Amino acid sequence: MKISKLAILNTLTCLLLISYQKMHAQPTNSTQVTSGNNQFAFDLYKTIKSNSDNAFYSPFSISVALGMTVEGAKNTTRKEMLKTMHLPEDDLIRQTGFRSLLTAINAPDKQYKLSTANSIWVQSGMTLKPEFEKSLINNFKGGLKSLNFKVEGENCRVPINDWVANNTNQKIIDLIPEKSINKFTRMVLTNAIYFKGQWKKEFSKELTSDQYFHLIDQKSVVVPMMQSLKSDHKYLKTENAAILEIPYKNDELSMILILPDPGKFSAVEAAMSEAQFEIWQKQMTNQTVDVTIPKFKFRQKLMLSQKLNEMGMQQAFTDVADFSGMTKDEPLKISEVIHEAFIEVNEEGTEAAAATAVIMVRTESKEFEDETLQFRADRPFIFILKHKSKGSILFMGRLMNPLTN
Repeated sequence: MKISKLAILNTLTCLLLISYQKMHAQPTNSTQVTSGNNQFAFDLYKTIKSNSDNAFYSPFSISVALGMTVEGAKNTTRKEMLKTMHLPEDDLIRQTGFRSLLTAINAPDKQYKLSTANSIWVQSGMTLKPEFEKSLINNFKGGLKSLNFKVEGENCRVPINDWVANNTNQKIIDLIPEKSINKFTRMVLTNAIYFKGQWKKEFSKELTSDQYFHLIDQKSVVVPMMQSLKSDHKYLKTENAAILEIPYKNDELSMILILPDPGKFSAVEAAMSEAQFEIWQKQMTNQTVDVTIPKFKFRQKLMLSQKLNEMGMQQAFTDVADFSGMTKDEPLKISEVIHEAFIEVNEEGTEAAAATAVIMVRTESKEFEDETLQFRADRPFIFILKHKSKGSILFMGRLMNPLTN
């Protein structure tokens, strides 16, 4: 059977069109929000790291809490928040992107525990704008609760802290400290995230032993170091660092460790970005590696208003803030963004939790030696816990001293 030149030409045209469409396909809503969240994660890392201290936080939790808040922001306040958080201005793209991520994280039937929850605490009697309330419920699955901040004031932090503790397996007990809430508070937007997962291949407790961990100031401490010999991992050696990925059961989440070479920690930190992280992940290949990492556990609380202001989110904290998309009852501003995170890494796996509260007050109120590759993390390193299928960074930090809680 002869095939006409016209048929061949039509077939080639179709193939070229399909190829062009794939090359120029628009990123999904989830991808755009994930990319923005990850850029925000690296921006925030550079503002919260200090001296030789450990650091740990959930950029995802902070993004979600602020993502809910931006739903009620208008004009310059909205533009500054979206720019700082690298989120799309298009409401539909941003809202469906967050909804997709939250749905994936809360998916049932997993071999690990991973959940996130949102709750909005509103001054009793305050009327929310219908569009704002609808978005919180539909896109962020946020539960609305009433509290009488005007009368109860400080006491209102008790039910909020209890909710956070219940949604983080009691790992974040007292998120909102004393004097953070008062009679001028009108709304608190909260997010909680909890993770507990086993390594795909657990570390043998028999191989754990006390070894030296070399600090940034050239001193050393003795800590329990876990070992896994001749294990298959994604691995990359760059000019200044070794990068290793350790998957959890089910292969849906993993921890990526970035281990700078001796004397190169500052250089590696300075080079980190969302784009560089993507390049490193694409360059990683399957290798057989002897892995040595310390057991560690610590927590960190962050008051983020000043940091976010430095990053470009300025008007939201002032009396000219525009959150008129939330309510017409009273003009509001952000008084504080509070974040706390906890992590424990041992032979079985990892447990991590975090919570974020965005406190809104009325304006003009008071503020308150073998061929086998060696990955030996016996010196400070950076670590990232990500959702592999979505690519979203859930937790991020650095370990400077395993003995510091």
